[in-house]
Amino acid sequence: MINFIILAAGRGSRLKKTTENIPKGLVKINKDTSILEYQIKILEQYKNKKIIIVVGYKSDKIIKKFRGKNIIFIKNKIWNKSNMLYSLVCAEKYLMEKDSVILYSDIVYSKSIIDKIMTYKNQLSVAYDPNWLKLWKKRFKDPKVDAETFKINNLQEIIEIGKKVKNLKDVQGQYMGIIKIKVSMWKKIKKNFNLHDLKKMHVTHCLSQIINRNLAKIKAVKNTKKWFEIDNNKDLKIAKNYLNKNILK
Repeated sequence: MINFIILAAGRGSRLKKTTENIPKGLVKINKDTSILEYQIKILEQYKNKKIIIVVGYKSDKIIKKFRGKNIIFIKNKIWNKSNMLYSLVCAEKYLMEKDSVILYSDIVYSKSIIDKIMTYKNQLSVAYDPNWLKLWKKRFKDPKVDAETFKINNLQEIIEIGKKVKNLKDVQGQYMGIIKIKVSMWKKIKKNFNLHDLKKMHVTHCLSQIINRNLAKIKAVKNTKKWFEIDNNKDLKIAKNYLNKNILK
């Protein structure tokens, strides 16, 4: 049994008018499919799973869209005052129940990375893109503006993540917004971080703190397939241009 937890509470304000009336997860990334629809089509292929979506901004639209499907909805009532990590706290019941794969609602990925990360038995496993720079150059004039440091050792363990990039040599990949976490690891997080911290902390900052406090070894899971992050309208255009002509494999 595995839980898939999709964090979809935020508005995605950098998409401006695109998310004026709908949450980011319902933005269309090709002619007839939204980001969440794309994700759920992948996740529904797995047996013995629960799909949980943490909603917030325009939550009724996501709930209505997927009514009738076997999906559990949880509301982050303070979505506009909290970060992704607090949305995860809202799904604690399921994090305490089974191993979980956590997914951001603004990414489009292939089934292969989900297949791969599910095979990892570590307390904490994080998907990353070693070929990130090609995509970031399309997204930004200066890739360092949005990139974060990501360093791994010879054991494929993350030793640094989430800091401001001064030199591209400090970046061996980019965090994708896909994490596998065991129940025992969530218990450690709850023990070592208070609720106030979790409300304000970014996920990569939490991962960095886990490394610095030596709470766990975080396994880096390499993704070599196409994927997209939809953070703004330029990202959306890049994804649409590809996905209207191709299928992620």
